[in-house]
Amino acid sequence: MYSVENYSITRFNVQFKEIRNFLQKNADTGFHEHFHWGRLDWMMAHLYLNVERLPENALFKDKGGNLVGMVMYDTDFEDRWYVLQSISDECFLRQMIGYVINKETDTAVIKANLSDIAFCNLLVKEGFEKRYSGSKLCQKAMSKKGDCAFGPDLLYASWYDKVFWNWYVGQK
Repeated sequence: MYSVENYSITRFNVQFKEIRNFLQKNADTGFHEHFHWGRLDWMMAHLYLNVERLPENALFKDKGGNLVGMVMYDTDFEDRWYVLQSISDECFLRQMIGYVINKETDTAVIKANLSDIAFCNLLVKEGFEKRYSGSKLCQKAMSKKGDCAFGPDLLYASWYDKVFWNWYVGQK
């Protein structure tokens, strides 16, 4: 397991610099172009940023204290969770996905790049459904937190051929 450090309630701080450095180093690896250092700058300066939710953003660190991944929510829109990592260890990715699911009560939404095949396959294993962000949310009543099974009562809209997709689990 990796240690989890939550972001502070302050927009610009030491953690901001650490995240920005991580993104400058890792954002152009072919998987994270949808959340790069410019997006972080925009997010933190944006008037619509839900500052009270900043501590929900999580920094994942290895045993040496190095930042190896993070879960970021953006400003507070529908496609709000970004799982960004520099390593593809399945246990690590499961820990990050679990973090997102535990933060949501109805619908967990993760933005993912289809080029990251290992991560997308893991999202499917964890019960997520691939949907384009412009379509309606898929919906399913959840009997309890963490219930990820989809049945015939799943409602969904049409699919679009895009590189980045949102992955939904639960009900909005």
